[in-house]
Amino acid sequence: MIAVLRNRLYQLAKALLPRRVRRTLKYGRQWLQVRTRYGTHKRGTELVMGTADLIHPKKTVLFYPELPLSAHVVFKLCVLLGFGMEMVPENRFDYAFRQLRGTHTEVVLDRVPVPADQIVNAWANDVSKHHVAEAFEEVFGYTLEVDPTTYTGQMVEKSDENARHDGHLVQGPLDPEEIKEDKVYQIAIRNPSPHDGLILDHRVPIFGSTIPLVYEKHRPYETRFQNDNAFVELAEPEDTFSEDELDKLLRFARTMGIDCGEFDVLRDTDGRIYVVDAANTPAGPPNGLPEEQAKEALSRLAAAFSDFLERHSTGIARA
Repeated sequence: MIAVLRNRLYQLAKALLPRRVRRTLKYGRQWLQVRTRYGTHKRGTELVMGTADLIHPKKTVLFYPELPLSAHVVFKLCVLLGFGMEMVPENRFDYAFRQLRGTHTEVVLDRVPVPADQIVNAWANDVSKHHVAEAFEEVFGYTLEVDPTTYTGQMVEKSDENARHDGHLVQGPLDPEEIKEDKVYQIAIRNPSPHDGLILDHRVPIFGSTIPLVYEKHRPYETRFQNDNAFVELAEPEDTFSEDELDKLLRFARTMGIDCGEFDVLRDTDGRIYVVDAANTPAGPPNGLPEEQAKEALSRLAAAFSDFLERHSTGIARA
């Protein structure tokens, strides 16, 4: 009965209220949901503090040409930091962030009245699997993507587009007529988890020259290419990767043009790591991470994000 009443009220508001008002109300509701779910204070305190920050944000981040969704990590970080979000370059802002979902995203930044090197992710315009493989080989010196007509052994066939989660194993070599133009072909990495029947993926957030933490995502082998985790744990970067590997991950980020994003990193049984995916508009924290650890992760990411923005920008408000 309550759900029916809520739906009727929603439909009534949708019919009566202007679109801009509805969008503002939705934004405020999402803001308070994030604050009360992931904030470190009691729910009532977070509600009061969140409302105050919503009305009078501590800083304002320009996201251009679109605002992040509430599922995106940067949305949650801005809320937890009390930072407002703006998408009109002519309005006042403290930091500038290039934000556009998609695999290939050409954005003209002429409207943003700051130098491009002060705009976060200004050059992150290609997160295709093919580009990831090219940047990976350039930095790490060994191959991820292979020629499916000549490679002998198991390969992963997956969409070149981002966030498809459609990978599956195929046996190479393939006949030329079997090759799909919209797919890429990568070596099949053996990355078993210490837990039987699971594999282990590492999700690595990066803010400039900082890797605050690592998510260890344990997944069933049968559904390894889907976005469903059996469970997720937090790990420290220096406990997960060597100093040389951490340096190369940061170099990989610069090669991709990503100042702020997340990478999927797999470690093969031969000891080598592979970056198989890059996200410049990541959602998170990952499913399967316990709520308290999600709060801890976002708290650590928020601190790193704030420090990164201060280093990346002059911090002078633009009007």
